[in-house]
Amino acid sequence: MSHRASMPPDQPFADDAGAASAHLPVGAQDPRWRVFDRLVVAGFVLGLLAPALLLVAGLRPKAVENRPLRSLPALSLSGLLDGSWAAGVDGFVADNALPRPYAIRLRGEAYWLTGGTGNPDVVRGLGGWLFITSELQPRCTFTGSQVGAALASVARGFAGYLKTIDPATGVPPAGVFPARRHRPAPYLWSEEEVCCLLREAGTLRPRLRAATHQALFGLLAATGMRIGEAIALGRGDVDLHAGVITIRHAKFDRERLVPLHLTVTDALGRYVAERDHLCPRPRGATFFLSGAGTPLQRSGVDKVLREITTAMGIRTRAVRPRAHDLRH
Repeated sequence: MSHRASMPPDQPFADDAGAASAHLPVGAQDPRWRVFDRLVVAGFVLGLLAPALLLVAGLRPKAVENRPLRSLPALSLSGLLDGSWAAGVDGFVADNALPRPYAIRLRGEAYWLTGGTGNPDVVRGLGGWLFITSELQPRCTFTGSQVGAALASVARGFAGYLKTIDPATGVPPAGVFPARRHRPAPYLWSEEEVCCLLREAGTLRPRLRAATHQALFGLLAATGMRIGEAIALGRGDVDLHAGVITIRHAKFDRERLVPLHLTVTDALGRYVAERDHLCPRPRGATFFLSGAGTPLQRSGVDKVLREITTAMGIRTRAVRPRAHDLRH
């Protein structure tokens, strides 16, 4: 019996090339699979390139956060060396990618629709606006004695109203729940310490960050403004020709004018010239800008002050100078 006759009837027999082809999975040679593979690869590549192409075409997403979209930072040698330019480009791409609003909304809606408390990084505000929690100021917290004092004050006022109707109504005396409000003792800056603070602020990097904090700390020390009032100043609020600063929302939401000494006006004028030179296209309309050309944040200013005062040797566990103390 020959070898050909001993083969099972269902076993294909061919030459070497035919045998290799016969043992491939069914459909591997089907051209439809090749078309499907190409479509998958093309879809993947298109998904990567589409946001970049839309960005180049000038299409921008709608603002869904309570802040302006970041713009492309100007290329500079200092920005390349300290990494601020790369960080600015990354923020520009993240803000201006067309799918960004949908991604933020879908991420938040997924939490709300499933009965969760919400995305920990995104908070829904009035009018459907979405806010990033890291950019929100923390709410005030009250102690038990403060809550008791507030409730007692309301009850005492209501009891006084009832007494006008029924003279027999008793009115609780004031001070039943005294509110113990602790105010930290202000740090008294000496003239030498203020000068040292300004010198150290001038060594920060990048250069715009140094100029901003140097001018900001100097303004607080010279005028007695509050830190919140200073960082909220708009460009139109500072009139260097008249030597007057207009605070739109001072304490109790009032408007007040702050006159400037000639030396302060000159210092702010130098800051304006340097600021506009270093950042001709800012990403905010505030007078003071961060190193990235955005509005200053209170937390960032406090961090810079902590670093400088620690380096100066005046910050300890018991002594903690604040920017607010510069007005005393």
